[in-house]
Amino acid sequence: MAPRTVADVETVEQRARNYLELIRRQQPHGPYALAGFCAGGRVAYEMAQQLISDGEDVAFLGMVNCWFPRFPEGRVMKTRFKVQRLLHQLAAAKRNRVGILGYAVNKLRDRRSARAERERVAASRREVHERGFDQGDMLHNQVLLDTTVEVFERYEPARYPGSITLFVSSEDDELGGITPDLDPRLAWAASAAECETRVFPGGHLAVVEMPHAVHFAAAMQEA
Repeated sequence: MAPRTVADVETVEQRARNYLELIRRQQPHGPYALAGFCAGGRVAYEMAQQLISDGEDVAFLGMVNCWFPRFPEGRVMKTRFKVQRLLHQLAAAKRNRVGILGYAVNKLRDRRSARAERERVAASRREVHERGFDQGDMLHNQVLLDTTVEVFERYEPARYPGSITLFVSSEDDELGGITPDLDPRLAWAASAAECETRVFPGGHLAVVEMPHAVHFAAAMQEA
């Protein structure tokens, strides 16, 4: 059921429980194979945790382009992340013959546009608090998405006693220039007993875009 108010937005744990209730109607017991894309990877991870806590067998857990919550953490890591991103963007501007000045102008324009959008969403957020969500209102849907992201970012992953497979695309626009130790998609490895990483071509949405979806499907089959 779609949430009627901001307070109704499910946590990762709540959504995992609700999904498992539906799954168990069709398959009461394991072994289970689970996978989740983007923030859905966190839900799949929590579903696996809950199943194992119930004594069930999780044969496979895949997480596709899923960021570890609040990663990177700490001033040093956050600064390194920002510097790597900046250097990558400046190098891209040079390759595209935009130059540093052009990069700065484009960045300023993007920030102004983002600020105006935030102001529109903030006004809609006030409407939602007063009257609840209107599923037909695009800005209300953006408020719902933003609230879901905020709630999911508070998730505290417990250590997973099994094996996970991380599927990461090679050309994610938001992670260009980022070294593996700062890649939030790879940070899950420290929270699992075993971890395997498989890289496939394309950007963040490559799993649903041709021809990259074919490569992703092949990576899933190999895992």
